[in-house]
Amino acid sequence: MNVDYFTDAVSAKGVWILQRFEGRDQPGYVAEQGEVLVAEKVVGFKKIKLGTMENVGSGEVDLPQQEMQTTSAWLTVPPTILARVSPSREELIDGLRAVTYLLHHLAPIFLLCDVRDLGSWLGDTTPAEAGAVATRESTKTRLMNAAEFNPTIYLYDSHAGGIGLAERLFEILPDLLRRGLETLSTCPCAFGCPSCVGPVNEVGRRAKPIAARLLRELIA
Repeated sequence: MNVDYFTDAVSAKGVWILQRFEGRDQPGYVAEQGEVLVAEKVVGFKKIKLGTMENVGSGEVDLPQQEMQTTSAWLTVPPTILARVSPSREELIDGLRAVTYLLHHLAPIFLLCDVRDLGSWLGDTTPAEAGAVATRESTKTRLMNAAEFNPTIYLYDSHAGGIGLAERLFEILPDLLRRGLETLSTCPCAFGCPSCVGPVNEVGRRAKPIAARLLRELIA
């Protein structure tokens, strides 16, 4: 049977810090690396129309939750830096999601690995109850309403226990951020695309300029 759409999984995820191995304070952010718990569960699917990429349907599925202990590098942006970028928490979350996508897809260039060897997530340093996964939308809602706004970008090793990728990421993070800003500066798209910050319908039309401001602050 020929169809004019493909399906894409809708997953819920969570990342929790178990142990900090090393930390480094930079002028624009705090970088750390250590052991984390990653939990993920596929909760549904979307039907995406070929050609236009519009959402033409969805459904729910009930699959078991998967959990893994692994290693991760993460960076947290302090409130003073965030305030200089934008007064809107929603804009900041979209911009940080864009930076997360960008760093995730650039990191394999430095690590000489496949993009699937890494995972990424935008959360915070004080997440919800351990094991309680959340979709992108519900995570955004929680960050929007959090009493303390401590957005944290996690880049973690997709292999249980880690194979050294997170430790290397922690070391090359300044170079990775600079490459990210260079990529945004040279990408010809106006609002975002899969070659830089991700599809605009996933990160928002303000995500690319906010991501550029964030990266300038982080590498200043």
